[in-house]
Amino acid sequence: MNFKKSSIIIYIIMSCNFVFSQGVSCDLAEPACAGGGFVFENTSNGSSGQNGPNYGCLLSVPNPSWFYFNVAASGNIDFSIEQNTQADLNGNGLDVDYICYGPFTNTDDYCSMLTSANTLNCSFSENFIESFTIPNAIQGELYVLLITNFSQESGFINLAQGSSSSGTTDCSIVVDSIKLCETDTYSIDVTSSISESTYSWTFDDGSGPIDISGENSSTLNIPIDLDGDSIVDPVSGDYIATIVNSSGSNLVINNITYNKIPEIYSVSNIRICDNDGLEDTFTEFDFTNQIITALGDQTDVNISFHLSSLDAQTNTNPINLGTDNLYTNITNPQEIFIRLENSENSNCIDTAGFMISTDVELFANIPIEDEIRLCDNGNDNIEVFDLVTEFENIVVGDQLNLEVSYYDSNNVLITNPNAFVVTLVEEEITIEINYIDTSNSCSSVSTSVKIFLDQKPIITGPVSLEQCDTDANGVVNFNLNEANILLSDNY
Repeated sequence: MNFKKSSIIIYIIMSCNFVFSQGVSCDLAEPACAGGGFVFENTSNGSSGQNGPNYGCLLSVPNPSWFYFNVAASGNIDFSIEQNTQADLNGNGLDVDYICYGPFTNTDDYCSMLTSANTLNCSFSENFIESFTIPNAIQGELYVLLITNFSQESGFINLAQGSSSSGTTDCSIVVDSIKLCETDTYSIDVTSSISESTYSWTFDDGSGPIDISGENSSTLNIPIDLDGDSIVDPVSGDYIATIVNSSGSNLVINNITYNKIPEIYSVSNIRICDNDGLEDTFTEFDFTNQIITALGDQTDVNISFHLSSLDAQTNTNPINLGTDNLYTNITNPQEIFIRLENSENSNCIDTAGFMISTDVELFANIPIEDEIRLCDNGNDNIEVFDLVTEFENIVVGDQLNLEVSYYDSNNVLITNPNAFVVTLVEEEITIEINYIDTSNSCSSVSTSVKIFLDQKPIITGPVSLEQCDTDANGVVNFNLNEANILLSDNY
């Protein structure tokens, strides 16, 4: 089965529990204690138990998590292990298995001593809650606990100490690393299972511990005023609880890191011309500028693109842009959502949407007759011609919402194309098509036609042709073409 488990630092989800990291092999075992509830998030990295240990009743060792803990006070220590889809254990229970080895000492090479003889307890049942007891635990003893996840679902595993325990585990070995966003509020809860306990708090950012004045409960709400100026201070460092009760004095160290929330700078919509030749309103968009603009000068930030706001919020179904940052739209228009997350804390995010859309590429049909000859009926080098009626429907076709412009041979706009005055013997007319919407991303297209202005022939008057009747029979063949130049000089 598949199981999901993180390999480094896990975030605290419940105000009453600590969330920790876990080791995937014995030599990477993490310190643990169960005084206030020990919670870690499972993952499904597909790892299996290492070779060497005797796994006892465990018929399989999927996604192992190794821990060790020390006994702080002698006595019986009762443990419960519960796996659930939610950290607060209010979700669905998931099958969990374990094996516990010991006792060892702190100087033992215990990873080489995980034998059948050193196995304390083991379970490979289908239960999502398991329990075991270390009877007569002695202060200073060390135990190794392997917890596996047989479930295919992600979730959380809770290790807790029973209230009837007479012994306790040492929580001073555990530094609880918690990552928060700069605007987060959070409650650190170190409530002991021993009811008559007292609490005090200190803070250390590396420059030395300072007392957190007035805080003596089992919970500490942060950020908190650390320097007495009545302003809360979201400061990274160790928030240290000292717990004193009948078992002695224990420290619980919560290492808090505040991470910056990235900000998506203004990102513009993208509108481009669908000029890939398919005329289907779907084409490739280049998101390179969107990435540059969204990130600005921010570093240590991950960026992803998503098809819905929910996907961006939950970081699911990211769009695979490839190395060229190209994406082909699936609707027109379409909204795309950007997610920026702090690379150190995936809970610190900003999301925003932008629109992408395409415009249909224009085309200009070539008129059936790309040369028009007009007769200069008045022979005054002027003739009026209706360009719109002659060409517009042919050139535009079934395209809509367009603007058609006409330009003469000197590339001067013809302001009245319905009554264009032709004055040149040869006029080349350019017909240009644009979208009425000036924000349209497609360039104009054009075609051209030629108009020739032909003068009407002028008959100068009757002419006489004379031909010699060489045979005196009264019949002669005349070449009438000889009269052309005499009848008109512009025929």
